[in-house]
Amino acid sequence: MRSLPIILLSLSALLSTFDHSLGQQEVDAKSDDGSLSGQTTESKADGKTTQISEVIRELLPAIVLVEESPTSHGTGFFFSSDGWILTNHHVIANCPVDLQTGRQLARVTVGRLGKHGEFETVGRPVWAAVFKTDRRSDLAILRLLEMPADDSAPPITRVDYLQLAQSSPKSPDQCIAIGMPRDGVRWTVRLGNVAGSGLFPENIDSQIQSQSAEDRFRLLALVAPEGSHRVLLSTCPIHPGDSGGPLLDREGRLVGITSAIPADDRFDKFTYHVHLDEIAAFIADIPNKPKIIPPYFKPSFTRWQVEGANLVKGEPLGRISLTKGEELVGVFFDLDGDHAVVAQNQLLSILAKEERALWVALGLEWAIRCDQRITYYFDLDGDGAFDRVIQTPSDEGDFAVEYRVEDGQWILGRASYEFLDEIRFVSTSVQAAFKIQREGLPAELRR
Repeated sequence: MRSLPIILLSLSALLSTFDHSLGQQEVDAKSDDGSLSGQTTESKADGKTTQISEVIRELLPAIVLVEESPTSHGTGFFFSSDGWILTNHHVIANCPVDLQTGRQLARVTVGRLGKHGEFETVGRPVWAAVFKTDRRSDLAILRLLEMPADDSAPPITRVDYLQLAQSSPKSPDQCIAIGMPRDGVRWTVRLGNVAGSGLFPENIDSQIQSQSAEDRFRLLALVAPEGSHRVLLSTCPIHPGDSGGPLLDREGRLVGITSAIPADDRFDKFTYHVHLDEIAAFIADIPNKPKIIPPYFKPSFTRWQVEGANLVKGEPLGRISLTKGEELVGVFFDLDGDHAVVAQNQLLSILAKEERALWVALGLEWAIRCDQRITYYFDLDGDGAFDRVIQTPSDEGDFAVEYRVEDGQWILGRASYEFLDEIRFVSTSVQAAFKIQREGLPAELRR
């Protein structure tokens, strides 16, 4: 029990250490000291001695702008000539859904080299479908639904693409980051060095490493509930909008994908990139059609509060509210009161479990995640797994999206605005508890 405040203090500090969005945080613009313009460093490519700048210029058309919404974008790149794209999961996590096809769609802008080497848009932006995502490694695969077209040029049938390196670079090898920063120009190029590699987050944050083995396990489960992933660190300066962009070696081969920067300004001299090993494993298996996956229900949090239960006496959990700082990020409900815990440290161990194990361990029938889009999760038939998920609109004029299980598969549909009024649990007692708990929620969650 004595170690609990230390765990929570470390967790709170840790969660404010990393900025994975590279699009949410305000960042001061910096001069592009890493620009390759005028670099004379030489590199061997295809048996020829070539300047790095010449190698990179040939690869720029493979790098694209990926838009989640009109106000949020990241970077991506082609990894095959027929329009397959790699980017970060967090870049496309809240993309709109086509209810007719069940596909999540992102808008992609493809460019070509202009007269002076600048980004010149090819035709209009085109749609790409999300085929595969992985929250653990922060990766996503998209595919163009059509090739970009320009009336002033011949039709495009194949696109330029990046090739993976055969091996990961070592510190302090040179590397090049390219992206579409919010405060820069498209195809902003920066030169740096590999600074190290390791597992994120346990090899990165000293607060985790300083904990006991048991407390370190709990912290890691709370911070990275899907598991750790390998990262490469570089000294390339990165800005919001660069997420999903490639990190290249001197030969122009892919060695990483930009994913995060330290949120603390004191530590903004390096960048986190998804490691080459993670990328190679991720693209080794590409599905034939987009895989529908409901949003993750467990938020990152720093505090919890159990309401309507005495944990020492082992009373039913009732309701658990999760907060990050002062912000409410999630609410869990044990509506039938069939689960209880006996101590705070036991509850922490349960909350550290992965998604489905957590749902079962807490005996949940209902959960709410509160972030960019409020999402509701329901176990209507009481079998121990959520079978209906409804995500509220993110923008005015948008609509609620419903995920439901049919024949063992998730399918998508459009939910009505009054969807909470339409929820029906199989158990009448659970339905009655749902009504009571709903009335006790804040107005923005009660709907």
